[in-house]
Amino acid sequence: MRFDGEGPPSEALYFRGPVLSRFDGLEWLPSVFVSARNPHLTAELRTIGAPVRYEMMLEPIRLALLPLLEATPDTAGSAPQLPDWTVWLGHDLQWHTDRLVGERLRLQAQAWPRFAHGQRADEAELASLRQLPPGYNPRTLAWAQQMRAQLGDVDARTLAAALQAHIRQANYVYTLQPGSYGRDAIDEFWLDRRQGFC
Repeated sequence: MRFDGEGPPSEALYFRGPVLSRFDGLEWLPSVFVSARNPHLTAELRTIGAPVRYEMMLEPIRLALLPLLEATPDTAGSAPQLPDWTVWLGHDLQWHTDRLVGERLRLQAQAWPRFAHGQRADEAELASLRQLPPGYNPRTLAWAQQMRAQLGDVDARTLAAALQAHIRQANYVYTLQPGSYGRDAIDEFWLDRRQGFC
C-alpha cells in the first residue's frame, strides 16, 4: 500500500472486509440484503476532514469484495476504478464486486479516515440484526431480557451504554485463540468464557 503524501496514523488503518451480520445459531453469515446491488440500500456516509489518496495491491482473496481502507466513498475520484469490473459500495460500507477476486489487482482510491456512518436500512433488516435464532443461546436471551427489565423503558442509546459498561466491568478478553465454542456459542462467550475476536 502506498499513500500520496502522508498516510493516516496506524490506528486509522482499518480495512473493511466481509461484514457478517446474520447468525444462524452456529455460524456468522453475510446479510441477505447484500447479495446483489440494491440502489434502495445505500451507505449514508458523511466524510470529515481531509482525505488520503492511496494505491494498493490486492492479492487473490477468492471473495466477491474489496477490503478497502475505511471509509472509501462511492464518489467520482474516490471509488476504486477497475476496468472490466463492476464494483459497488453496500450500505454497510463493504465494497462488492461482480465476481470473485481470483487474481492480483492494483487499484487506486481515496478514503476519509474520519467519517460518520448511519445506514439507511428498512425496519425488517434492522430487526433481523437484533435477533438471535430460536432454539439457541437461551441464557443470553434471558440475560438480555433481565437487563432490559432492570433498565425499564429506555432508548437504544441507554441500552447500548449499559452493555458497554458491562463489557468494561466484566473482564472480556480479545484473543486470536479463543478455542472452540459449542452449540450455544453466544451463551459461552457472554456468560462463561468472555474470550473472542472479531
